[in-house]
Amino acid sequence: MKWTLITAFLAALIAIAFTIAPEKPDFIPFSDNNDAESETTVRFVGGDNNTMLTGHWNLPSKSDGEAPPVILLAHGLGLIQGKSLSPFVSAFQEAGYAVVTFDYATFGQSDGLPRHQIHPTNHVADIQAAIAMINEEGTKRGVDASRIGLWGTSLGGGHVLMAAINSDPSIRAVISQVPHIASALETIIVGMMNLPVTTGKSVVKYLAGLLKWSVSKVVLRKESYFPIVGEPGSAALMQNPGDTAGYLGILNPGGEVSGGWKNAATTESGMHILFYRPLSSLSRVNLPVLLIAVENDTLCPAKFVQAAKERIKNAELFVFPNLGHFDIYDGEPLKTMLSKQIDFFNKYLH
Repeated sequence: MKWTLITAFLAALIAIAFTIAPEKPDFIPFSDNNDAESETTVRFVGGDNNTMLTGHWNLPSKSDGEAPPVILLAHGLGLIQGKSLSPFVSAFQEAGYAVVTFDYATFGQSDGLPRHQIHPTNHVADIQAAIAMINEEGTKRGVDASRIGLWGTSLGGGHVLMAAINSDPSIRAVISQVPHIASALETIIVGMMNLPVTTGKSVVKYLAGLLKWSVSKVVLRKESYFPIVGEPGSAALMQNPGDTAGYLGILNPGGEVSGGWKNAATTESGMHILFYRPLSSLSRVNLPVLLIAVENDTLCPAKFVQAAKERIKNAELFVFPNLGHFDIYDGEPLKTMLSKQIDFFNKYLH
């Protein structure tokens, strides 16, 4: 009787799990995403020494005759290079910098399977591969690859700090914007304290999704997926109030999302993010760092960014009061932030 009940319970859990985490979305093959290839496009081997990544060179709008420094941009959770970085690319170009963007493996125009696999350690390795590519191509592109600045936002904000540890000598400074500093587990704990019922629902759905992933991966040899962003209480990786509108707003303001992007990440991605904690390693960062935080950030709480500032030897911190995670991507906050970031890079890259 006991084992019958246990078996029935597990069967019910599996049935519930398969109604929560969606099947593999209909991704556009990554070879079909490379529809914008031009002389600015670069293909290079990623951090796994196997997967081909796609990046883009954006040369400065003006030149004083000298080879310009380079800023490498690392975007946030689940984003792609052409859909979130445009304001920053344009601002840095106008300020006289060459700017490089790229897609992490399994995203956008880069190769790699399964599609939309979020793996922070692999992302950092891809950033390091992009740095190596800049060093190799610098002369051909007419830039000064001995002066590179790293810039990252959200999950990418944590990545660039990790990439700065024991970094290539060409890296001169780092900007980390509303960064993922603490583990997602710690952020969930903060959520449980503030919104226990909603957060509790999402945790249950997340665990059910992991159960589906286990069955799909081990037994059926199939991938299962979570939404990247969704409403509170869902199984989405980001689901605080306002996350959906904020995220889709920076993904493609006022327009339809394209470029092969889908609102889906492998269920396994959640496990990789859950325990990813750059904060534990930041005392090893020796480069100048500008940290940007917002007071009401529910995804990357400001208190963790403050803790990062205390661990990094040469760090500056600017906190925007009364703003949330996605409020800095347009309007006056964006203008203020870009001004501070350009001043910072001018100080250390010239």
